[in-house]
Order: sequence, then C-alpha cells, then structure tokens
Amino acid sequence: MAKKTNEVRRSNFFKECAGELRKVTWPTGDDVWASVKVVIVLTIITSIILGAFDSGFTALYSLLMK
Repeated sequence: MAKKTNEVRRSNFFKECAGELRKVTWPTGDDVWASVKVVIVLTIITSIILGAFDSGFTALYSLLMK
C-alpha cells in the first residue's frame, strides 16, 4: 500500500513539473545573445582591470624588494 502512494506521488510530481515548465516564458534567441555579449564584455573588462592591478602590485613589490 505504501509503495503505491509513493508511486502516485512521484507520478504527480513529474506531471506538475511538466505543467510548470509549460508556463515558463523562455527567452528569445536575441535575448540570449544580448546576455552572452554582456557577459563576454564584462569578463574582458574585469580581466583587464585585474591584470592592471596585478602588474601594478608586481611592479610595486619588485621596487620595494630592491
């Protein structure tokens, strides 16, 4: 008896998941590409800033250690 209720619960869970996924408003391809471009640009900007800090601290460290 308990096994049957678990199977029913599991079945209901997957049916409800599928129903909720049908309600999702999925982004368009253009929205996805716009987000990808933003992420790439921000990643490049962040890496440039971190590289500049790293170079600056390396130069400062070598100056202090002379």
